[in-house]
Amino acid sequence: MDELETLHLMLAAAVTPPFLVELAGKKKFRYGTRGPRQAVVQKLAYALSLLNGSAVLIEAGFVQEAAVLGRVLDDVSEEVRFLCHALLVGDPGEIDPDGADDIDKGVLSAQGVLRKLLDNFYAEMIDDRTDTVGSLLRKRRPVGRRELRQALEQLSAKILQNAGAPTDSAASLTRLSQAVGNFYHSYVHAGSPQIMESFGGSPPRFQVRGLLDTSLMAPHVISFWQRIEKYVLGFQHAGMAFGLPQVAQRARTLHGDTVVPHLAKLGSGLMTT
Repeated sequence: MDELETLHLMLAAAVTPPFLVELAGKKKFRYGTRGPRQAVVQKLAYALSLLNGSAVLIEAGFVQEAAVLGRVLDDVSEEVRFLCHALLVGDPGEIDPDGADDIDKGVLSAQGVLRKLLDNFYAEMIDDRTDTVGSLLRKRRPVGRRELRQALEQLSAKILQNAGAPTDSAASLTRLSQAVGNFYHSYVHAGSPQIMESFGGSPPRFQVRGLLDTSLMAPHVISFWQRIEKYVLGFQHAGMAFGLPQVAQRARTLHGDTVVPHLAKLGSGLMTT
């Protein structure tokens, strides 16, 4: 985690830092440029905090609660990958055959999804202090997971095409991402099978103080490290998108020298138990 935090500092230093502005009579930090690079820096900061929080929960045996954060981490990871791919492609191009966005019909180009994502990301939740409830209830148009994944698939295919590689793997990654998201969705929304994982002991009862020393610890620890791997690769993509080869190389080294061997060790331990 220390190395990831160092890489994040390097990325943050590549954009103009935020400064204090006055909002509704209060001083708050905001970025002057509301672009994809600034969004990547912020989302990766949030992800690092979530990873640190997940580690604390896992060490205490609260693996199901860490799984809830894991779903958030997966969503943020998709958004970071999409933003980095958009930066790498430059002009993502149109996926709408008519060459125009139709938000009402749900037809958006990859560029349209990018604009929509950034507009929602930078929007103040309370933009009218005289009507706080009205501000919070105002209808917004957040980017749905489906349209984000469709746009990400288009960008991924474009990058693979530019590299002369087969483009069919882009769709496979989208399906895998959706499958993982569906699985952890039940932890977020408290599905019965996930809750029943905590039932056991002698006498059998719901274990509400964590699941240390149970068979559930190992697979959740592996899932946590798989998310670390995902974000190490995310920093590699960000380094490439920001034009910072030193960040990409350090992330690549961290992945090969530390994360992959550790995951292999955890996996072999799980197989032998």
